[in-house]
Amino acid sequence: MEESNSTTTNSIRKFRRGITHSGIFHTDDIASTAFLLLLNPDLEIVRVTDIKASDAAPDEIVYDIGLGEFDHHQPGRRMAEPDVPYSAFGLLWDKYGRELLAEQGFYEIEQAHKLFAETIVRCVDIGDNKGYKNVKGFYENLLITRFTPMWYELPEGSSPEDIEETERVYSRQFWNAVDFTTLLFDNWMRDLWLKVEAAPQEKRIFEEALAGLDHGILELPRYIPWRQHLDPTTDIKLVIIPHERGGYAVTTVDTDILRLRPNPHFTFVHPSGFMATAPTLEEARAGARESIRR
Repeated sequence: MEESNSTTTNSIRKFRRGITHSGIFHTDDIASTAFLLLLNPDLEIVRVTDIKASDAAPDEIVYDIGLGEFDHHQPGRRMAEPDVPYSAFGLLWDKYGRELLAEQGFYEIEQAHKLFAETIVRCVDIGDNKGYKNVKGFYENLLITRFTPMWYELPEGSSPEDIEETERVYSRQFWNAVDFTTLLFDNWMRDLWLKVEAAPQEKRIFEEALAGLDHGILELPRYIPWRQHLDPTTDIKLVIIPHERGGYAVTTVDTDILRLRPNPHFTFVHPSGFMATAPTLEEARAGARESIRR
């Protein structure tokens, strides 16, 4: 990612401590914690059984507990959509998300902020308020909740010592989940960059290649996710792309229409017939043309 063309004062850095609830955790408080630490790695995170946000010090930020600005369990809670309340993560993203995007080097910050809210944050909002079984396709929640301690990992009793040990187990898994979600955040940001900042360049690469379309063979100078640019009215049968392991790959658009077969120009043909490789661009072109002639 490139360096941003705008600067911002990171208001999360004014906080010394972040406070959230102890015990069982969900995608909401895990994603919130990972997000806050991305903005302020020096933030001390404390998990407590009870707190009122109004009692927090000026340098403490309370989230997903305390009935304050970044909680969503109180009457009159803010709504992300008419029937979807914000989660704590949603509330934090709404206020501080632009700061992370600026630090990540985004230029189209409003577009990126809105798209991330719609594709990632809203899944957490819905899941935490209505149940994650109602969120289709958001597999991150399943991965994060897998970190929840199993029943057999927890003490059997309810003595003070057992309660203390229970929280130690939850705390350990909480931080494992935060570390994992920090990696997810990196992938989320990379995907967001692809969809927002890299999209015009990607479209330009495809359109320039399309102008040179030759008998149904499209040549791309580098890999891009080309299938999303296909137009049913354009007669593209094969796509030639530089192969990441050297040489060139020839890929079919639809194996029901054209399945690749071995020929002298290809060094490898996948048994399913959807792709082949050639050592040079000239061989890839020749192999592609022979495949179409067949």
